[in-house]
Amino acid sequence: MAANVGGRFASALLARDWDGVKAIMDPAVQFRGLTPSRVWEAKSADDVVAQVFSQWYEGRDDAYKVLDIAAGQLGEPGTCQQQKAPRAGRAASH
Repeated sequence: MAANVGGRFASALLARDWDGVKAIMDPAVQFRGLTPSRVWEAKSADDVVAQVFSQWYEGRDDAYKVLDIAAGQLGEPGTCQQQKAPRAGRAASH
């Protein structure tokens, strides 16, 4: 498991360890995400997992491959980015 918070978050997210994801997130997190077909918003760690991440990642084991995970800090809040690409023959669906 990665030593930094961003790496631990990405590892928990990719493993669909929802309790692990929530344990890392602030319970009162304000989440906003943008995908080609939708704006995603949630106002708690529970809502981020239930309304966003579980929809993005559940049942899609073979849809994407992880290309890179980079964690760092810009100012006070930490950032975590992941780069993924559709596997051959699949289109992105978000």
